[in-house]
Parts: sequence; structure tokens; C-alpha cells
Amino acid sequence: MAEPLVHEVRLNCSVDHAFEVFTRLVDIWWPIGHRRFPASKLHYDVREGGQLVERGARGEQFVLADVVTCTPPHLIEMLWHPGKISQPTTTVIRFTSHGAHEAQVTVTHTEGAAELGETWATRAVLFNKGWAAVLSALSDFIGKEGRAR
Repeated sequence: MAEPLVHEVRLNCSVDHAFEVFTRLVDIWWPIGHRRFPASKLHYDVREGGQLVERGARGEQFVLADVVTCTPPHLIEMLWHPGKISQPTTTVIRFTSHGAHEAQVTVTHTEGAAELGETWATRAVLFNKGWAAVLSALSDFIGKEGRAR
């Protein structure tokens, strides 16, 4: 199996707040350029068996992820559908406290059951760009909130 992709961002807020923003407020901060449908809404049913779903204005729907494990406010493990060829890849998101008002979000993205082999390198370039943009948007949103919960 290929090396996993790892992206991290430090946020000026508590772990609880980082988790809440990442999940409950996902539709507000998730980058428009990383959506499938125009004028879509994202909804995160953040529980084991839940999903991260994008719904378009015309009723279109795309499941971005199936939640496999969820331990609020510290861990979400998902089967990731964007970019899949046959099977979803695996994404683990960890929320770690670095004091009362600093949290680290770490995204680890692997081939998982998809077993992409040589194709992983091509997909990894896209996943790298995607997670960099997503975590940057999360950081920008929390920074603009002006709160350190």
C-alpha cells in the first residue's frame, strides 16, 4: 500500500469548537470550488453510519463520505467517495487539543480498500490539493469568527 497523505492545520479554538465547525457548520465554510453542484448544500450526519452529503438545488445528491467511526470531538473515520474508481478511499480526521484555545486537525487519507496501486500517485495529487484547500478554508473561517472557544 502507498504512503498515506497527511495534512494538518492548527486552529485558534478548542477541540470541541473545531469539531463543531468541521461537522455542523460544514456548509458554511466548505470551499465552493470543491462542490459538485452549483448552489448546493452540505449536510454532515456525524455518527457511525452517517454520511457527508451534498445536495444540489435541483435535487441532485452526492455522497462524499460514509462515516465508519465517530468519537466526538476527537475522531471521524470515513469512506471517501470523491475520486473513487471502484471502491472509496479512507480518510481519518483527528482533532487534538494543544491547550484550551488551540486545536490541531489532522487529515490522513489512504487508499483503504480501493487498492489503487500505481493509480494512487495520480489520485494523491488531486487529494493533496483538495485537502489543502479544505483545511485552509476551515482555518480561514475559524479565524474570521474571531472567537477562541
